[in-house]
Amino acid sequence: HILVQKFVNIKDGDIRVNVLTIGNKQNILNAVRRTKGSDKDFRTNLSLGGHSEEIELTSVQKQLAFKAAKVSGLVWAGVDIIEDVDGNEYVVEINGAPGTPFDVEDQEELLKKNTDFYNSLVNMLDGMMK
Repeated sequence: HILVQKFVNIKDGDIRVNVLTIGNKQNILNAVRRTKGSDKDFRTNLSLGGHSEEIELTSVQKQLAFKAAKVSGLVWAGVDIIEDVDGNEYVVEINGAPGTPFDVEDQEELLKKNTDFYNSLVNMLDGMMK
């Protein structure tokens, strides 16, 4: 078997959108732009030295994330979107175990951000199930 992919010259790393879907209800938990950590690797994974910052999504990015999450069948989907140098946007991956999206070196601050993130997740899920 051979897998062939089109090369896409991306603009500024990628966007990770954490989407919650329960039935017909969908909410965006958060969104971050991730950039690569070195010129030696194209990947933006935080575990590989990438960086992230929270962003506001455009309406097109929100709709892409919602559609991708819905078809995935996942309750919590980490939808990765890239934008090419011509402004076209693509969903390139849907993660079923996305984890938290924080680029923080201080362990106390990371613990606080992760705790806040998971509290928001629980609260949002609770509200969607009512």
